[in-house]
Amino acid sequence: MSNVRKRQSQNASRRRRTLTNKVYEYEELYGADVALVIYQKGRYYTYVSSGNPCFPPSKKEIMNSFPIPINMLPHDADAKYQRKRNSEDPEQVGNTEKGCADTNIATALRRQDEASSLSGPMNPYQSQVHTSESNMLPRLALDSAEVV
Repeated sequence: MSNVRKRQSQNASRRRRTLTNKVYEYEELYGADVALVIYQKGRYYTYVSSGNPCFPPSKKEIMNSFPIPINMLPHDADAKYQRKRNSEDPEQVGNTEKGCADTNIATALRRQDEASSLSGPMNPYQSQVHTSESNMLPRLALDSAEVV
């Protein structure tokens, strides 16, 4: 094995160990059920907290849960990482945006409204529900309904 491959393997092993330790610390400090799955070169590395025998839930259970789950994708982490690295960038100074995943439902709905207004004419069903942010369930159902 070349020195470069050996170093990469050692770094990956070290990061995996560090990530597992961080997950364990999070579980202990905040009382959360945590699951970590790493798949690398045909091999699975897993960590599951011991507190709940039914954990981790299936993807279907997660998607049907309430409140709506926050799904982070690689580009979300990359965007946050890039902002952190470019903190001296004049465009980044004063930017209070914390990431692509929006945990504040009012802000998320407002961004959704802005995006839909930029993309084309507004659905007539949307205007009926936009008046109340506290009435989110009907709004989510109407947004996904097909207009005939």
